Amino acid sequence: MTTLRASDCAVVLIDLQVSSIAATSTRPPAQVGAAAGALVDLAELWELPLLITSGRKPGPGAALINELAAAATRCTVVERTTVDAFDTPEFADAVDGLRRSTLLMAGVALDIGVTSAALSARGRGHEIYVVAEACSTTDTLAQATALSRLQAAGVHWIGFAALSLELMRDFSAPRAAATLALVQRINPNHTEAHP
Repeated sequence: MTTLRASDCAVVLIDLQVSSIAATSTRPPAQVGAAAGALVDLAELWELPLLITSGRKPGPGAALINELAAAATRCTVVERTTVDAFDTPEFADAVDGLRRSTLLMAGVALDIGVTSAALSARGRGHEIYVVAEACSTTDTLAQATALSRLQAAGVHWIGFAALSLELMRDFSAPRAAATLALVQRINPNHTEAHP
């Protein structure tokens, strides 16, 4: 495990679509959406490449959640029919094109789309951090089994505050105030106390 550095990281969001997120229950959909939106804002703030992938399905439920709509116009979005995003050549090529060794992943369902992509990315040599607040799945058993598989493969589970502050590194950094504002947006009880 390495210390996170912005220059090594990219954000990959998986299946954050209206119908997919509505089918999960381990975190309220509104909280997952807010955390995903904050992760997009963190990526923009720290100039991290962003990649979004979604299942190709018909109907209004196939749309990305509102929190990703603006970001989707500024990044690569890969639609796919595969369970494991890496089984879609366009996605695998897009990840290679990011040229980052560490992937910060989030999405739904944690035990299916996120886990399969994270395991494949590990197999391709990437360091993976799954952002807890921006993930959900159908039930706690599915979540527990996913976390067990991910941990066994060397994938890291990280909270949004820990991720943000590790990227920030210094409370006197030029982007510190904006980073702390994002942390407080997702973790309102987080204080600005620092050394």
